[in-house]
Amino acid sequence: MNNINNAINLLSKHVEIIKVSNIYETEPWGYTKQDTFLNACVLIDTNLEPEELLKVCKDIEKELKRKYRFKWGHAK
Repeated sequence: MNNINNAINLLSKHVEIIKVSNIYETEPWGYTKQDTFLNACVLIDTNLEPEELLKVCKDIEKELKRKYRFKWGHAK
């Protein structure tokens, strides 16, 4: 939950946050032998091009120390 809130805070430094959904817990898919996921949706306003926005999001993931171990998986 902290990572989602931190990510939204970091994102707000680059875009205008219009609205944030509730946080939902969902079952994993693809590789299912992992913990449930927490998900949220953020409505934004931005002048960034799609590739620029993706870079901002990937940089936020790096700053929050997200690690990709395998497709559909996350590190604990």
